[in-house]
Amino acid sequence: MVAHSRVEPTTEKDGIEVTLVEIDDAAFSFCEGLTEITFPESLVRIGPSAFSYCTKLKSVEFPASLKSIGGWAFSGCKKVKSFVFHGESMQNVKMSGPYWIFIG
Repeated sequence: MVAHSRVEPTTEKDGIEVTLVEIDDAAFSFCEGLTEITFPESLVRIGPSAFSYCTKLKSVEFPASLKSIGGWAFSGCKKVKSFVFHGESMQNVKMSGPYWIFIG
């Protein structure tokens, strides 16, 4: 099964609009069906180990709004071939912890 996840920036729950601003710690760890991720412009934080060991993950697109990526966020994602950051640079993104990305 091939899965592309384009995360919508807002959704409505019980009549209340909810905006995605962070992905919690280990939220998608070991999600083996995930192959691509496109984050919305509302995202500012990705927690530690959020996508660790998503073994089929091949491409990730980060929004310019991103401010923080936690340690080990993408560790064990050995198949990633495409890493795209929409913004001027990643210099302003806080890398909290070691090996925030693509460590096998």
